[in-house]
Amino acid sequence: MATRHALDNVTCKNATSEGKKIRKFHDGEGLYLWVYANGRKYWRLRYKIHDKEKSISIGVYPKIG
Repeated sequence: MATRHALDNVTCKNATSEGKKIRKFHDGEGLYLWVYANGRKYWRLRYKIHDKEKSISIGVYPKIG
């Protein structure tokens, strides 16, 4: 199993969607950074409650580091 490394500030700052509508960068434990084609970046958290997967928006990068 490959080891995942947490996202650092440089990776988040330089992240692009590479022509896709949305690109996800996983940080681990359900946390990920959504990067849109327009350059906006949002933190989201995926979790499960009663076997149903849900996600919640945490905030905008870089306001939330």
